[in-house]
Amino acid sequence: ITSKEGKKVLLALSEGGPPMKMDPISLETLGSYDYEAPAEFGKIDGMASAHPSECPTTGEMYTCGLRIGVPTAWPSLTELKVFKFVPVGDNDSTAAKGSLELDCVATIDMPTIGFVH
Repeated sequence: ITSKEGKKVLLALSEGGPPMKMDPISLETLGSYDYEAPAEFGKIDGMASAHPSECPTTGEMYTCGLRIGVPTAWPSLTELKVFKFVPVGDNDSTAAKGSLELDCVATIDMPTIGFVH
């Protein structure tokens, strides 16, 4: 993933929590990471899939996550967040070639908690 400053970000992913930013040299955990999402994408703080999928044609990457206990999703209290990342860097000098940045987020209120691994 590419940060707003155009630097690559190393993430540890697990279905049990949010993405965790890591130092690429020491592998020290630097805290949870919200993909530097703009406010209009909503709060990005739930569990994240450890298995993103990449489109071999476009290079876009898709992943998802759950937020459980969300008052605005009442009565279900669960949101499914679907994330789309797009390639950057090929024609942009601020990002490393082959990097991805968050393009959009879809939020779906879920009738019940469900997660398939």
